[in-house]
Amino acid sequence: MPRMTVSRSSILKSELAKTYMEEHFKSIIDEANSEITTQQRLNEYLIKEKFSPEQRRSLELNYASRISEFRRMKRKVLRSSQFEKIKIIGKGEYGDVYLVRDKTDNKIYAMKIIQKSELIAKGQLRNTLTEKDLLSRMDSKWSVQLIYAFQDMYSIYFVMEYLPGGDLLTVLMCRSYLTLEETRFYIAEILLAIREVHSLGYIHCDIKPDNILLTKDGHIRLSDYGLSTPLHRDENFVTILDEVEDVCRDPNSERKEQPLKSNHKKDAICSTVGTPDYIAPEVLLKKPYGPEVDLWSLGAIMYEMLYGQPPYLADTAINIIHWKSTLIFPKLKEISPEAVDLMKHLLCNSKRRFTIEDCMKHPFFKEIDFDKISESTAPIIPSVESETDTQNFDEFEPRELLPEEESQDDVISLAFTGFKFDRNVARNSLPQNLEPEILTDSLVTQQIRSYP
Repeated sequence: MPRMTVSRSSILKSELAKTYMEEHFKSIIDEANSEITTQQRLNEYLIKEKFSPEQRRSLELNYASRISEFRRMKRKVLRSSQFEKIKIIGKGEYGDVYLVRDKTDNKIYAMKIIQKSELIAKGQLRNTLTEKDLLSRMDSKWSVQLIYAFQDMYSIYFVMEYLPGGDLLTVLMCRSYLTLEETRFYIAEILLAIREVHSLGYIHCDIKPDNILLTKDGHIRLSDYGLSTPLHRDENFVTILDEVEDVCRDPNSERKEQPLKSNHKKDAICSTVGTPDYIAPEVLLKKPYGPEVDLWSLGAIMYEMLYGQPPYLADTAINIIHWKSTLIFPKLKEISPEAVDLMKHLLCNSKRRFTIEDCMKHPFFKEIDFDKISESTAPIIPSVESETDTQNFDEFEPRELLPEEESQDDVISLAFTGFKFDRNVARNSLPQNLEPEILTDSLVTQQIRSYP
């Protein structure tokens, strides 16, 4: 009897389905365990405290109501038709960003739309899934907030908070350079934003002025995590996603059953990513690198803020590689010795480069209270007249969409299985926000002690 052969596509479908089902059932089990734990805590709480039958019943009903609401939120289905497009405000390499209004609650957001076929064609599947994972974990005042992520047959959608202040690149184009005080403030805030990314186990890899957005109050929010790299990757899943891109680019491939192989160096991040003006030399040289590459980018931005241009231009990558002989710091009375010293410790060999903690202790920041900087008044307040004001963004034309193909929709769909996020669900996840104290109504709360 002839041996049955299995196509690459079939192998991938099997691997993707297996990976998703493992994650799906793990999520179900974790959620069930969380509910059991929270129920046990509530029961212990009710036994420990002396409640009247009415109060006890009120707590139990409150708990049941919160659980029901949480499950309802998880079942919510998001569709692009829920959002009314107002204006295009950004155009990235892989998708457009629109100012939108949510028809269900009238709130204003920024929505990035990316065609799945374009992601596959440009080899950005893995990067996009990484961006979604990182954004879903970022719940920080230093990062743009992802509110929703969802998909339809042909596109994926990132719905984010709208920041009407524009970006730092626009500020630099209008101002040419910033004062020493303005630079100190914004470099300090960017430093804290980078620290948040690193604390989650990621390297941003694309720190540049156009990825630093401004709130209406002039504070920064880091954005665009499309090139971010996890410090510890699931090599098996990386291999599967790379195979998905290969199969989708070559739908007629007949390569038979064989082990999936990764072309990536294990435990070494070596890919060349980032914008040349702000890219670290070790990245250009394709050497293994770590979080310190983001600090080089910070130094390049600081240099541009103070001198009016990056230390190197995009067409001078060779100068970045030979930075020791090409990097100069012009002597200007407006630029303090402390500022130059900090830049020299950022734009340097990776082994000597300052860490985030080193930077925060540097004399350049002696007037900065890092714990309270977000509460202080920003030195630059953008002009914003309304919640839908787009004056701080350039004019753009929507991109021409690629023709959609049906042949590999099943493989692509499996690759995006589970591509969904809802910030409301995340913030109300079990068990943190269903603790007994939160479940009590105001009347009972006034009568009970804090439960340890």
